[in-house]
Amino acid sequence: LAVVSGLGFGGSTLAVRAAHVQGGMDPATLLAQPASYLVIGFWAIGLVGYSAALSRGEVSSMTALLTVTEVLVPGLVAIALLGDPVRPGWEPLLALGLAVAVAGVVVLARTPGKRPRR
Repeated sequence: LAVVSGLGFGGSTLAVRAAHVQGGMDPATLLAQPASYLVIGFWAIGLVGYSAALSRGEVSSMTALLTVTEVLVPGLVAIALLGDPVRPGWEPLLALGLAVAVAGVVVLARTPGKRPRR
């Protein structure tokens, strides 16, 4: 559920990018864009998914999964499908950063949470 939540929030990020928002835009024009409703829908999926994930899992592992999915997927979609460039020569650092982020999530997901003292 944390991954679904991350995909929801990440989808919201991509939907914001798809919206054609300009300075001085009135609310009626903004509400006429389908991307505005995608932002709300993806945000709701993210919020409900994260709430459900927290009720079923440890906060640290669920938050780690959410955070890395929320950033990783939209970033890769932007590079692969939307033409966002990676600074020339920085590709190895991008790969290293992605590997470290995923490794960190794996470590956090496998670490048992601490129970509060009673």
